[in-house]
Formats: sequence, structure tokens, C-alpha cells
Amino acid sequence: MKSLTETMLKALEDPGIVFVFPSEVAAAFWRKKILLLSGRSAVRTDRFISWDSFKERVEVRREGRKPVNKFHRLLFADQVCAQNAHTPFLEALIPVPYSDQSPGFTDYIGRVLNQLYVDSLPVYEHPLVKKMDVPLMKDLKTLDLRYRQFLDTHRLFEPSRFNPEIALDSRSYIIFFTGILEDFGRYEPYLPKSGISVPRMDFGGSVSPELREFSNGLQEIRWVCAKTAELLDREPMDGIVFTTPSRDSLQLLKEEAALYDLPLSIQWGEPLSALPAGRFFRQLKTCESSGYGINAFKNMLLTKNFPWLFREKNISLIRFGHDFFCLRNYRSEGSFKNVWEYNLKR
Repeated sequence: MKSLTETMLKALEDPGIVFVFPSEVAAAFWRKKILLLSGRSAVRTDRFISWDSFKERVEVRREGRKPVNKFHRLLFADQVCAQNAHTPFLEALIPVPYSDQSPGFTDYIGRVLNQLYVDSLPVYEHPLVKKMDVPLMKDLKTLDLRYRQFLDTHRLFEPSRFNPEIALDSRSYIIFFTGILEDFGRYEPYLPKSGISVPRMDFGGSVSPELREFSNGLQEIRWVCAKTAELLDREPMDGIVFTTPSRDSLQLLKEEAALYDLPLSIQWGEPLSALPAGRFFRQLKTCESSGYGINAFKNMLLTKNFPWLFREKNISLIRFGHDFFCLRNYRSEGSFKNVWEYNLKR
């Protein structure tokens, strides 16, 4: 078996070969990495693509539609959960007592969408599951109907509903890390034998990695730094990558690395939600999911991070909410009560 870098460097000489990775992040990483390994000054970006991009390229479009990906499913799931929080229509997937917390089920609903069909049949009509819990089957049918409307509106189709039809162009494709592609098994039988390569990689021998358990994070960081210093003393290396789960552990790593004279190059991005522009959408979503509660409104409308055009009107609205006890919209006896609308019309 060849190593990953050997396979890529050899294939790089053929401009008709495209490299396929599990995600756009992995594809972007290897675009940069191959420049260092090959000594080239540039490579074509369209030769390093993600698995989702590969499917969009080679899967036959149905009636001119594009196949959905995880992002499309997440958008639909977010929309459905927001609607269910306002007017519950799901009973089993999201229990009615928790309907006001529906946005918290977005990822869960998104993962259900590509499993609505089994053997080209809607799962709620399949003989093996047709006799299952009635509320669950009702939810799946409702979800499927709404999902179809979403797909029709945006000219998309759900690949899991059909057997894949692959039509390659003039290029050849090498697909890496197929073991972590959750739907590769469904596509594998339909991939052409010519033009597609799925290499077996050698990642450094047959020795199993050692698994260690530490009593706390500081102990783990100290062991990592000591082991790294030991490795560097024995053999110079181009780079060793550490990942940390939080800024607190990053600070500990910096302190311990300094004791071992280990140079660190910190790469830590801020989440979009931590920036003013991204925080606006998070706060807007919080307003909606909280039933437009007065505190959520206050946090969004009175912040100085956003360039509100009529700041005085925002202040007046919050005062109005306090004066008329607009704590939040709520549901009572099966009907939705919009306290803001009711009081503003008085």
C-alpha cells in the first residue's frame, strides 16, 4: 500500500485527476499541503474537492434539479423546528410538551431527512415498519410531505430516494477516507469501475496506537509536552499539531510548552456568533425561540453593537413591554397567545 502523499504526488502529474476528500475543510488543507510537498507554486483549486461537491458533479440531475447536501437539510430542519415551536404539528419526533424547545431538535431532524425512504419506499409505508408506533409514522409522513415541498420550491432532490445514477466527465477521481463517508456504501455499487479510484492507504505501519487516560487536563498537557520534547530531541520534525477543546486548555498548553521550550504557532478563530454581525442572528433566533420574551428583545434591541436607525423607538418598545407585562408569547388551552400583538392593538 502506498502512503497518502505518495499517491497524491504521483497523481498530481496528471491534470485530469481530481482528489476527493470528506469535507471542504480537508480539501482546502490538502490543497495547501500539496504545495509544500510538491514544491509547486500553484495548483488548480477544482482538483481538490469535497465528497458533496463530487456528488453534485457526477450524479445525474433529475429534471434539472441539484442533489441536496447537509447544508440544505439543516436549513429545512431549522425552518421546520421554528414552525413547530410556533404551532406544534409533530408529536413523536418532538414531544408536544417540549414543542417550545423545538429549535434544540434541529440537528436531530436534519439527520432524519435522508432516512425517510427505505428501498425506494417512504419509510412510513414500508412493510417492515408500517405497524410501528402510529404517532411516529404520522410525524414521518408529515415531515416527508413538507420536505418534498421544500425540495420542489428550491429545485432540489433527495439522493437517498433514488438509486444513484453516476455520469463521469472526462476526468478521473481519487476518493480518500471513504471509511468516514456516511453514505459511501450506498454509492459504492454504482460507481463506475473506470475513472474512479479508492486507494487503500498506509498510515504508518501495523502498530496499534496507544490509548492513555489522564485524571485531569493539566496532567495530560504536561505529558504531551514532555513527550513532544522527547520526540524533537531524537528527530527534527516539520510540524506537530495539537488540538485543544477550549481557550482555558490553550492557555495551559502555552504555559507548559514554554517550560519545555516548545515554540507554538497558535491558530484559533473566533466563532461567527462571537462577532457583532453573527451575534445579531443568534439573538434574533433567541427572540423567536423564546416567544419574543422581553429579556431577549431587550438584549437585542438595546445593544450598541448594532447600528439601529431608530434607537429611541427601540427603547420605547422595551418600556412598553415592561409597562404592559409582555413577558413572552405563550400557549394556553391549545391556542397561541401573542401578548405583543394584543397589547399593541389596545
